[in-house]
Amino acid sequence: MPDGTSPSLPVCRPVTSKDANRPRAPRHTGRITVRVGRHAGLDMRVRLTSRGILAVGGLVSSILLSTAVLVAVSVRESRN
Repeated sequence: MPDGTSPSLPVCRPVTSKDANRPRAPRHTGRITVRVGRHAGLDMRVRLTSRGILAVGGLVSSILLSTAVLVAVSVRESRN
């Protein structure tokens, strides 16, 4: 800072017993198992809150929208 003082930092408060008794957000779980042949496979489990599901949905939709724009531009460029 120009006046020689440090910027104010956020204060972290300690966890209290009041916080421990607060109800947690409900979690949604999903599980998928994929097997390829006898020896290869994938077993995955996910636990998300409702906010997490919204965040993932936002990320996926932004990826799909940006991909659609890239495809549209490449098709337009290839026609010219």
